[in-house]
Amino acid sequence: MPEDDSLACRLGRAIRKERLAQGLRQTDLSRVSGVAAPTISDIENAARDTRLSSVQRLMDVLLLDPETALTGKRPEKNQPSRDVEPYDLSVPR
Repeated sequence: MPEDDSLACRLGRAIRKERLAQGLRQTDLSRVSGVAAPTISDIENAARDTRLSSVQRLMDVLLLDPETALTGKRPEKNQPSRDVEPYDLSVPR
């Protein structure tokens, strides 16, 4: 059994979490992604070595980015970098 925080375990947990959040069964995800349901189960449980292409297909279908899958944190979107001054969007009167 792989270590709990191994790459395989983290990716498997992230894929399962996102699949369930979207209300999908493994068979649903299999149909959409082309990855066999038993392979999805193996990936989610880090049960055996799997092809990276299968993991990538699942992540693509689930719109799961690698950063979120590996860290568990969603990237902040549309956040200006800290060294950029905000624009003044007020309308002159």
